Amino acid sequence: MENHNSKNNYSKGIYIHIPFCLSKCKYCDFFSIPCDLSLFTCEQRTVLFDDYIEAVCNEILYRCTNSKDEGKFFLDTIYIGGGTPSLLSAENLKKIILFLKNSSFFDISDDCEITVEINPDDVSHKLLADYLKAGVTRISCGLQSMNEKALSFEKRRSSVQINQQAIKLLSEWPKDLSVDFICGLPYETKKTFLDGLDYVIQNLPNLSHISMYSLTIEEETPLGKEISSGAIDYDYEFSDELWICSRDFLEKNGFEQYEVSNFSKKHKQCKHNLKYWNHEDYFGIGSGACGTIYNQNGEGIRWTNVKDIKKYMDFWLVKNNYKKNDSEQSVFLKNQNIKLPQECEIIDSKISSFEFFMMGLRKLSGISQTHYKSIFNNPFPQSFVKLCKEWEKKDLCMISNEETYTLGKKGILFLNTFLEKLILEF
Repeated sequence: MENHNSKNNYSKGIYIHIPFCLSKCKYCDFFSIPCDLSLFTCEQRTVLFDDYIEAVCNEILYRCTNSKDEGKFFLDTIYIGGGTPSLLSAENLKKIILFLKNSSFFDISDDCEITVEINPDDVSHKLLADYLKAGVTRISCGLQSMNEKALSFEKRRSSVQINQQAIKLLSEWPKDLSVDFICGLPYETKKTFLDGLDYVIQNLPNLSHISMYSLTIEEETPLGKEISSGAIDYDYEFSDELWICSRDFLEKNGFEQYEVSNFSKKHKQCKHNLKYWNHEDYFGIGSGACGTIYNQNGEGIRWTNVKDIKKYMDFWLVKNNYKKNDSEQSVFLKNQNIKLPQECEIIDSKISSFEFFMMGLRKLSGISQTHYKSIFNNPFPQSFVKLCKEWEKKDLCMISNEETYTLGKKGILFLNTFLEKLILEF
């Protein structure tokens, strides 16, 4: 593992948020704006997406020119998520990737992981060919379910037939491939969910990664409101049981659990998401995106961009905030009076230390004292060691050589309970 404090050699990730959707799923709590593009002329749609990508590129320039780091940023992961990034044209996608690759601010690793999220309804031979030409190395397709009733109820822009067609096309994708499933959607049964997983595994021989999320019921979503009002009788216990038997099914089929909700073939973990769990730097770009950059003692700054696409674009497209430098590259002016369209949070050492454990324990590999000390240059918290030893007696934690700590497959099911106890010690 690289030394967190070796900033000149330390790799960063970049997340770019594309907040547009054709429709909003009932369970979704992520920031996205449903927009009926059928009401747009072709020209209006092109202008909207072109302007948004231009704003994204301008924000990237600002983040780089105003960073305290010296030299180039070494990038080894680029993740384009949403929303629905597959609504972008091939030209939009290429502009983002080429902008990063050609920028004087970035040194892109030869094996840089470039992920794009796609909706099954958008998959086509042309889309996949365009992605290859643009340099995409990894696709993440949000199938979510192979149950018609569950997909329809959740207002997914999909169907079993659409999913099957996407799977047929994706079987020809020559790079890394991941799919998403949500465990515990209403109308899902043990048979329908396991049959769905089996169908995907059997028909995607190139599948290297599966994200299987437990359905999170957020109160303010349409689904959350239906459940809290009693309009839907939701069985939380069944949902938990379904997740456990589905986990066992994936492992029997060659997918190793390496994080709470993520499974992969050997050496095919998502490098970008590991940055979040390993307490590493990542730029968050785009309306609603969040980014975190740490300093030499583990403290840092976190920003969340405004969740208003118009305000975001109005700010980052204002031409009088820019000038041309010697290389004719547009650079955002360093004007101290300019208020960025974002909320900022200072991550002090106490918060940062707790987040190290909160995120690191999501991994089946757990955390290590060596990694902690390389980040914080402080003694390893004995309150954490004490709690781990208590859980070890319950067979819910494993400690190796007083160096590495993991909750393992059993303990990770009670991660929130562990963290609730740990936070009392911070």
